[in-house]
Amino acid sequence: HGDLQARFSNTVDRDMTVGGNHTTKAPGFVDTCIRPHYTDGRGVALTDNGENPLPVTLMISHCWSEPVSAFFRDVLIVTGDTPDVGMFICFLALYQGTELERNAQVSQGGSTMNEGSVWQVLESVQQHCGRMLVISNRNELSSGRGLYSRLWCTWEVWCATQQDVPIYIHPLSGTEAHLFGSGGKTGFTARHGKCGRTHDEDSIHAAVSDWDRIDEAILQASYLTTLGNIVSAKNLGLSSSAMSRLLLGIEEEALQPASLHFDGNNLEEANVVADFMRGNVHVTALYLDNCKINDLGAQALAGALHVNTRLQRLLLNDNPITDVGAQALADALHGNTTLRTLWLEENQITDVGAQALACALEVNTTLTTLLLQNNQITDRGAQALADALRINATLEWLALERNQITDVGAQALRDVCDRKERFTLIV
Repeated sequence: HGDLQARFSNTVDRDMTVGGNHTTKAPGFVDTCIRPHYTDGRGVALTDNGENPLPVTLMISHCWSEPVSAFFRDVLIVTGDTPDVGMFICFLALYQGTELERNAQVSQGGSTMNEGSVWQVLESVQQHCGRMLVISNRNELSSGRGLYSRLWCTWEVWCATQQDVPIYIHPLSGTEAHLFGSGGKTGFTARHGKCGRTHDEDSIHAAVSDWDRIDEAILQASYLTTLGNIVSAKNLGLSSSAMSRLLLGIEEEALQPASLHFDGNNLEEANVVADFMRGNVHVTALYLDNCKINDLGAQALAGALHVNTRLQRLLLNDNPITDVGAQALADALHGNTTLRTLWLEENQITDVGAQALACALEVNTTLTTLLLQNNQITDRGAQALADALRINATLEWLALERNQITDVGAQALRDVCDRKERFTLIV
């Protein structure tokens, strides 16, 4: 990874005058910026890390004809905060010499595909508990073909599945059109992919023994991103700064997702997400489970709820939010008229936070679902919620299991909820 961002982002802008228009493709970038400067059999990776080579933990699966500035942006969204990651990008890792020299590196001198560079790289990834990141691009999108019309990308999936390497789809390029082309995923099969050379196609077909398994792996990895208007960056471990780059990418690509799935990242104070949501008029569901969001993060999100008029679902399960954060969210519910679902399961909310939420329920007229399982709420908080439900006429689902509520508190809630025509109480 080294100083990839500083050196090649600047190189693209300076030598190729690309700026932000995403016109220069990787082959042109290699001809102009790689081949003249990296010689003697060493590509960029060995030139940078020859004295202290890194094990490969991240394999980037991508399309050779992509716009290079957008590609570097997408790579750095995911890796920009981890400069010590050993990352394999073919045109930077392989020496860009003659065709014969490149072929020798790809094949590693072997006679079968299973002896080649892709297989060996993914062996290292598997040994170091790494992953493969799939980045599609505008070129495949505009052509109507999709990334998996390219047989080399299919071969990389096969190698990953054979070695149990997890496959992640980049959050900015995971739609059906990006991956499967204008025909979508209905009826998709990877075996119809093509290469630039017939010899490569024959070699890949000879090496793959189970095309159905490839299809299943691709469809499973892309399941969430191809559901519809979704941007998914689940479990990528993104920091706030990386998330800021991702959200900027959403704006640059003029995406209008209805749902953001950001679970499993490191967004402690959540300011970048909150700022994005303040003026957003498209996102209706925001998933932030297990993101290490603290009270400052909850307060930032609450600030967004004061002005956002579109969000309907906010999921904040499995975060270290205490009564301070719960109070901020409750304050936002006093005036918010669009949020219908709030999940706060497995946080650190006590009776103080429960009482604040109860006060909000007395005046809120849109929230229908509130999940508070696995917190630290006792009978006192349960009674406050029961009292609020005597007034509230819109909440339909309240979950309080795995708290510290005894039969006394549970009965107080049941006495109120049993009188409601349509209500689910879990306690």
